[in-house]
Amino acid sequence: MMAQGLAGGSGGNRQIIKDAFTRQRMQNALAFAPGNTVFTIIPKVACTSLQLSFLAALGEAGYASDLESAYKRAKHFRATRAQIAEAGFTFTFHRDPFGRLASCFLDKIVNKPQKFLVRIAGMPPLAADTMTFRRWVGWLVAKDNLMANLHWRPQSTLLLYREYDRYVQFERLSEAAGPLSELCGFAFSGIAMDLQLTTRRYALVRGAGFADMPISEIRAMQAAGTCPAHDQLYDPDLVRLVAGLYAGDAARHAGLFGRSEMMFRT
Repeated sequence: MMAQGLAGGSGGNRQIIKDAFTRQRMQNALAFAPGNTVFTIIPKVACTSLQLSFLAALGEAGYASDLESAYKRAKHFRATRAQIAEAGFTFTFHRDPFGRLASCFLDKIVNKPQKFLVRIAGMPPLAADTMTFRRWVGWLVAKDNLMANLHWRPQSTLLLYREYDRYVQFERLSEAAGPLSELCGFAFSGIAMDLQLTTRRYALVRGAGFADMPISEIRAMQAAGTCPAHDQLYDPDLVRLVAGLYAGDAARHAGLFGRSEMMFRT
């Protein structure tokens, strides 16, 4: 019986997708040579924890206080075409797209608007502090904006294989970490989950109106130690829009882990 939080089982059948060797997909694939393991990292899906664990397994610990250096160092271990084709074990993490998008908004958009809003072509610079989750989702719906950044690009656009040996459910990392470590050849640590990167450090607030709250006000909430709960950013219209934007990711997540594991059942 497969451990909670794990799904898949291709049995080593390396069916590489047609455009696997594009730059966007290759730059998110790392290889752990000692275990002949190839895995895809996906932004906003425990990406930092996975990279820190990977580097520690290679004897390069101590990056928790210098994440930018960790990200740069991990790039030195990108999987080659041969490693991708001949991997003995493959895995990736997968996250409910509703939770991933909310997390991206509450982290990147709220706290780094100059980087994630102003510098993106087509986003009016003056909209930064008055941006809301509803307005941002509306912008994503517009042509090509869904692909503007890796942090909100659909997970399916970053994968290499038609099927991985294991998919790890982000929402159940604590249950899946041990069994995954035995399979992939290196120990996964949830260290980044305790870093100042996630909404776990806030007291999460539930209530109406967060879909239309400007990011300047959400930033003030965070400064005071609180933050909207992820699902509280949504109303029925937003659920419908996001379900359409991330239909592939939602179908895969529900198919792997069950519809009951989704934030919203659409």
